[in-house]
Amino acid sequence: MNAPKAREYFSAYRDGSLDKGLKQALERKFQEDGLLRAEYQAFERALKELEGLKNQPIEVPIDLHERISARLDKHVYETKRSAKPGLVAWWRQLAYGGVAVVAIVGAVFAVKAVSGGGGSGASFLGNGGKVQRVRPNPVIVESAGKISVKFDAMPGSKVNLRDGMGGPIVETLDLDTAVEFELSNSSSNPSETVIEAADGTYLTTVVLPGSVKQDVPTGNGTVLDCAKAISAQFGVAVHIEGKPGDPADWSISGTNPVTSVTAKFQDKNASVVKLSDKLYRIR
Repeated sequence: MNAPKAREYFSAYRDGSLDKGLKQALERKFQEDGLLRAEYQAFERALKELEGLKNQPIEVPIDLHERISARLDKHVYETKRSAKPGLVAWWRQLAYGGVAVVAIVGAVFAVKAVSGGGGSGASFLGNGGKVQRVRPNPVIVESAGKISVKFDAMPGSKVNLRDGMGGPIVETLDLDTAVEFELSNSSSNPSETVIEAADGTYLTTVVLPGSVKQDVPTGNGTVLDCAKAISAQFGVAVHIEGKPGDPADWSISGTNPVTSVTAKFQDKNASVVKLSDKLYRIR
């Protein structure tokens, strides 16, 4: 199964309708192709965010129908009253259709109004007028040993890249079009790039290896510390899936990051996943 064919099965795999043989073939492809697996995980996260919005009703003012009716032309009103039953029914349907159109148009303008200034993601009006935002979704990839972060286009949105947790913003990316930005580390020690939305909402963290490999066989501290230890030991980039500040302890023995790292995050067993030769994820 090649990657383009595998992508065709993402939806069926997620909803459980894929037959057993294809499911097993797709799962084998995920194990072989870390980038494809990352694409599926991004696909799954995006669907979960959208599913959280689909049941959010658009609230229409209770008196909207009355306000529209009050503005109907007097001649139209009189014609409606004197019309035959069939015509009356037609006018009633037209009026209800008008209410629906006005409600939809109003909702669209409300969406645009709340999304224009934040720059941190698309916005929707949910129940009670509460703003629901869809955050930019960073995808970390490796090509020819270079680590990059990719974003789909989200017009009006921006993301910030920080040099370390709580460090200065070193780059701001406009997402008016799709973006791929190369990450780098010029120091001898591993360092982290923190990616966040324009409003400061945390999105993810990537640890990039330094120029010098170091042995850090055991340790305890935070998830970020563990990621840096893996990066230093194996000279690879590590994408952190989860909270970098959560407590962690780890031990490393061997030459394969997937099988050599034993770690616990908040007393739960953690795993290392290979995305490519120079890129791994811990979760």
